[in-house]
Amino acid sequence: MNKTIAFFSFVFLLCIAHSPLSRACTRVVYKGPENTVITARSMDWKSEIDA
Repeated sequence: MNKTIAFFSFVFLLCIAHSPLSRACTRVVYKGPENTVITARSMDWKSEIDA
C-alpha cells in the first residue's frame, strides 16, 4: 500500500511540474431578489483575440 501511495504521489508531482502556468478568470456572482442569479466572467488573455 505504501508503494501505491508513493507511486501516485510521484505521478501527481510530475503532472504538476509539467503543467503550464495558468491564469484564472475573474468570476462575479450577483444574487438578487426572487432567486435571481447573474454570473459573469472576465476573459484576461495576454494576446489579442480576433473577433
